[in-house]
Amino acid sequence: MIYFINIIDVTAGGGTPKWYFIHPETPEALRKRLYKYRDLMSGFAYSIITAFGEEILGAKLRELKLSDVQMIFSTLRHKDYLYYVIFVADIKDNPSAVNRIFLKFYRKYYDDFDKILTSEIIPTDITEKLRAAMAQFLVPYSRQNPAFGARDRKHLFVSYLASMLITGIMALIAWIANRIPQPHLMDVNPLLFAALVFLLIFVIPGIPIGILTQYRKFAVVVAYLNSLTIVMITTILWQELLISYAEFIISAGAELRILILVGALLAGLMLGTILMFIAYITAWFFETRKLTSIRPLETIARAKSVPDEEIEREIEVPSTEEISTE
Repeated sequence: MIYFINIIDVTAGGGTPKWYFIHPETPEALRKRLYKYRDLMSGFAYSIITAFGEEILGAKLRELKLSDVQMIFSTLRHKDYLYYVIFVADIKDNPSAVNRIFLKFYRKYYDDFDKILTSEIIPTDITEKLRAAMAQFLVPYSRQNPAFGARDRKHLFVSYLASMLITGIMALIAWIANRIPQPHLMDVNPLLFAALVFLLIFVIPGIPIGILTQYRKFAVVVAYLNSLTIVMITTILWQELLISYAEFIISAGAELRILILVGALLAGLMLGTILMFIAYITAWFFETRKLTSIRPLETIARAKSVPDEEIEREIEVPSTEEISTE
């Protein structure tokens, strides 16, 4: 989730904040800090630009990853002026998604932003209007239920359970498709039946896995767990049949069961790679367009605030000459 946005004009000395937004549902510990220290963001951006030049950002997004959140630095060209935008977002949000969503909002309310960015006196009514509009604008970009959108362990576990349910439905469809024809499809055309099972269990579920997770790391984990679970369950259920076939090649014994389980593990990993690839692409699509649900930020909640007297101390930014000599 995007918790904070600050548009800064660095042409004026010290950096001038033109418009800021703090999400009304930001966790309390973070919200208090953002309200208290929001003006420091402008000075921070100005110090970076002064010390290292405008090229420090360039055309790419820059991120400063912290514990539960990240600071994202971007630029906004409005007419003939260049502004710098600082975001504070969840650590698991994709910076491209954050910037993409903000630019959609900027284009939608271009006229209002034009009044704010080009006026010497910033109209309060428009700034408040944009803040309320931004809070509403973000709603469809994240899931309201953290269990399906927080990108935490609970989200991972729920996604895995849901993926297993979907795969179970696909397996049921494959079973029905085999049983309806007489004689059975497996007896008439085993290759076609195998292709059907492969498609329904190790290809199609990759799409809902990507939709469920909307996060590439989770898509990889869920896809492999899904594949391994299905293959291992099938191996255990058909263990005796597999052993009877294997006895034609290897003599029966404890080693045979171990070999079958190892083979099932390898098969699960190979089939899971195909499932993972599809889930990864689908999750990437949503990850670059959707945000993390608002969730508790435990590390920030435990952290102590910096005393005001420390904040008020002037921090000297080294010059480029000093940096080059170190």
